[in-house]
Amino acid sequence: MQLVSKRALLFLAFPSSRAIQSSSHSLAFIHTPQNSTFTSLNNRAQPSCPFKSKSNTAMNMVTMDSPSAQRNKDPIWQVIQSTILPMLRREDDESPLRVLEIAGGCGVHTEHFVTELAKKNIAVDWYPTDPDPASLQSLKARVDVFQLPNDVTCGDAIKISTPFSLKLGADGVLEDSDESSKIVSDVGSEPLNLIICINMIHISPWDATLGLFKVASEHLKSGGVLMTYGPYKVNGAAVESNMNFDANLKSRNADWGVRDLERVQVVAEDNGLKIVKVQEMPANNLLCIFQ
Repeated sequence: MQLVSKRALLFLAFPSSRAIQSSSHSLAFIHTPQNSTFTSLNNRAQPSCPFKSKSNTAMNMVTMDSPSAQRNKDPIWQVIQSTILPMLRREDDESPLRVLEIAGGCGVHTEHFVTELAKKNIAVDWYPTDPDPASLQSLKARVDVFQLPNDVTCGDAIKISTPFSLKLGADGVLEDSDESSKIVSDVGSEPLNLIICINMIHISPWDATLGLFKVASEHLKSGGVLMTYGPYKVNGAAVESNMNFDANLKSRNADWGVRDLERVQVVAEDNGLKIVKVQEMPANNLLCIFQ
């Protein structure tokens, strides 16, 4: 494993959406070794599957699994590869795709998306984050044991940062210490191509959504994309299951709830972004592309 640089931690103001899903989205737990480095995957043994066996006897870190993330990871990837990647790069572009993943959950999406990008021989600098301590621990564990398939030849161009937390407020990232300021400065040292935010907006205070678009406006390069995914209301309406979910969320925390897409669109436009595509997804979710 090559150590490229160290990353510290920030603390995030809202809880991970993966940690409070309904019983149908319950999390399973397995154990894997711990590490916290920024890794380049060029000199690592390549097993037949992307990840090491979870039966490692050195296990000392909990890794969670999310059935809902397992179900939606491929439909989301299909939109990324068919729609978003062509918006971001030419086929002959060899520069790394710089991606910030906000509210990354237990790491299922990180693993899947990075693996699929590597299969397409796309260099990537991936920055995974999550607020919830258990999810953040799981992210670290998955990054620690992450390996690429045997047929991937661009391993030295695939880099995943140590997972860290962002604290979002209405004005963007809240920098609580000199340490957190350094991390934000490091990640934002070059413009980002893509920001991914899956299942956060409805399970966080509204200020987190304001902060999300503020971060996008400040750190995306020209032509960069913010992708969000989750349930929304459209013209104040949604399918019955999403309306019931909205009521359930608000019963847990008055600051949560399924948001009106039109209201989110206004926030985007206030930050210089336009919604360029809304894709209907399984389980009554929408994938929204802002540029």
